[in-house]
Amino acid sequence: MSIRHLLDHTGTVWRIQRSLGALNAEVRTYVQVAQVPVGVRRRRAPQGNPGPGLTPTGTRVLYFEAGVDVRARDVVQLTAGPDAPERLEVDDLSSPRGHHIEAEGRLWPGVLPGDEGAS
Repeated sequence: MSIRHLLDHTGTVWRIQRSLGALNAEVRTYVQVAQVPVGVRRRRAPQGNPGPGLTPTGTRVLYFEAGVDVRARDVVQLTAGPDAPERLEVDDLSSPRGHHIEAEGRLWPGVLPGDEGAS
């Protein structure tokens, strides 16, 4: 049985790519891996201060269909759906009975390629 009808967001999965730049300094960039349907469970933490002002913080659970290429440390950028725009870094993955993928994520404040001011 598919969970596709529960996936009410569209997300872009970004993966970090490391290379050596000038003077052998590590250069980190993000490359787009896939655009996939995603389900998102609401935050399960109290209000916090991630910067200016209070906002709900804490982990979120992302749901994907089985077989989606998502890994720990990937960034999932929600591009459509009730919680878009939002960016979550994947902390932990599980696949209950191989039926679907559950990923714990936390808010990610970084810069992705194509962002205004990105270099």
